[in-house]
Formats: sequence, structure tokens, C-alpha cells
Amino acid sequence: MPDPGTPHIHCTAKLAKLLGVKAPNTVADADGWNANLFPIAGRKCIILVHKATFFSLIKYDVVKADLKDFPGFFRYLLREQLLLQWPMHTAAIDAWLGTLAPAVLSTSDNDKRTIGVMNRFVDEFTFKLGWFRTPLSEPHLRVANWNLNNNVVSGGANRNAYTNPEEQMARVLGVPYDRVDAEQRHQQAKHVLDRMHLRLN
Repeated sequence: MPDPGTPHIHCTAKLAKLLGVKAPNTVADADGWNANLFPIAGRKCIILVHKATFFSLIKYDVVKADLKDFPGFFRYLLREQLLLQWPMHTAAIDAWLGTLAPAVLSTSDNDKRTIGVMNRFVDEFTFKLGWFRTPLSEPHLRVANWNLNNNVVSGGANRNAYTNPEEQMARVLGVPYDRVDAEQRHQQAKHVLDRMHLRLN
């Protein structure tokens, strides 16, 4: 059985090659992450999707420094996204992160359900980046990533079931979730970016 305190990241062949991961997947876990490498405008990007919740993390324009300590990079990216979406629950987020050991990397587990969601997120993220214009800043990208998590996703054993990644992750963190409040905070973050564009133009 996998250690619930150790995130297992299952890398596609492309990402495994980039990271030099050769360890075969030996863990059948329902609480791990699937990760992939994909391009946008010639830049390397990485997406990670949590199997249990479909909560996603995306890093645009990955550089070598990001890959030297991938478990540390994953933890940083996870904390940044969680704090953006729940800034009022910093203590709960840090407490939960404190229970996690460094992530372990392995090759793909061929989880068709999660990989299917991951591919859909890549398509949506690529398409919707046009809303943010260029140049892209880290705040733009985090809000674009939030748009994926503030979403409705189908899949799993019950193909007629739908879930919201943000709501499911809130349960994992042990924080309250309110759909209306979440949507309002998401829209506010987008409006802040709009005002930034107006000041820059």
C-alpha cells in the first residue's frame, strides 16, 4: 500500500525523459498525481493532475532550474496554487502540506481516467491563454490554472458523475467550500488582471 503522506507523481514518457526518471511505476495509488510535458508557443510547460480530485497545477515556460529539484518544485507550485484559491486558509494549507513527504517520481501508470482529464485541461489552458494576452506573468498563469480547477469534470467509475476539482480539494484540505463564494473570488482575481492591463496599455 502507498504511504498516504508521500505524493507519487506518475510521469508520461516525454516528461520522464526530460527528468531522467527511469523508475517503473510499482504503486497502485488513488491519491497520486499524473504529470505531462506539453508545448505552448515553443515553451515547455508542465501539468500535474491529482487523481483523487482532478485538481491541477500548471507551470508555463519551464526552465532547467525548475527541474533540478522536482519534488521541491512540485511542493512550491502546489502551495502557490492553493494559496491563490484559498488565501483565507493559509494555516490549514500549511498544516496539510506539513503532512506530506517529498514527492516520489515514477514512469506512467497509464491511468486513462486522469490522463484523459489532463489532456482536456491542456487543450482548455492553451485555448484560454488568449484571454490573458502577452506577455504572460505568473499571476496570469495562476488565474488561468484556477479556471481549470473551478470547473466541472466527468469521469471515474461512474461515467455519469460530475465533480468540481476545487470543491474536492477543499475536502482534502479540510476547509469549507461555497460554490458562489469560489466563483466570486475567481472573478475578482480576473478583474484585477483586467485592471493591470488597463494600467499597462
